[in-house]
Amino acid sequence: MDVDEEQKKSDFKLKYEIIIDLDIAIKEVYREIVGDINNAYGKGLFDCVYILVRKLLENLIIDCLRKYYTMQNSIKFYNRNKERFHSFSQLRKNFNEMINDQEFKGSVGHIPQVVIDYLEVFRETGNASAHSFFSVNHHHLIEDNRDKLIILIKQLVKIYNNIDQNNRGDMVK
Repeated sequence: MDVDEEQKKSDFKLKYEIIIDLDIAIKEVYREIVGDINNAYGKGLFDCVYILVRKLLENLIIDCLRKYYTMQNSIKFYNRNKERFHSFSQLRKNFNEMINDQEFKGSVGHIPQVVIDYLEVFRETGNASAHSFFSVNHHHLIEDNRDKLIILIKQLVKIYNNIDQNNRGDMVK
């Protein structure tokens, strides 16, 4: 650890050893992102934490949408004209539609609206961190919202694991 890192650590006291448990990730790539989040948090790189949390959530949403709608209805998560995934706001909107779909509720169950609300919290902090020139020691924001983040990730993993790929097939909404 260099002098700057030592100084950063002395400027604040972390409430947690890690922010996210590695075991809640569903794929190896998610374990890597979670590891990066925890490392950034431990080093006081909070802008990185928010950006990586947003990346984690965005990719979990994409995987849920992809699994539910399949590639035959990729328009729900991918913009073919621009050859890229939809914005976080559009993904959140499509995810909200998915969890309120009667077929989805019939196969996966009811998902509390709070999941969508929590997504907005982390979308906003991720945006603020990604689009700001200035960084401040705002570790309390991630610490204060840690429980929401854990609930959100667990819900997304549960949704992903409970989606039956055969449920939707090539149906297009």
